[in-house]
Amino acid sequence: MPGTVNVVVTVSCTAPVPEITTRAALYKNGQLVNQSTLRSQRNTRTAQNNAAVRCSPGNYRGWMYFKVVFPPGYNPPTASANGFGQEVALSC
Repeated sequence: MPGTVNVVVTVSCTAPVPEITTRAALYKNGQLVNQSTLRSQRNTRTAQNNAAVRCSPGNYRGWMYFKVVFPPGYNPPTASANGFGQEVALSC
């Protein structure tokens, strides 16, 4: 969308899993400016989520959280992680 800053997070598995949960967040100059809801998608190999704000000059960085529930018998039964992306300076 013109005039916005957007972060999209994607989780991809090699085969369908019972559930993938994601959350996306957007930071400007080190401060949280928007965060998505926690989104769960079932019986899929990929999942996405996003967060966006109106663009204003600054340094932006995306963040993501994910949790995967693996099929029965898989060890470990779940995995999760979170992390930041690279900071980008935008002048809008």
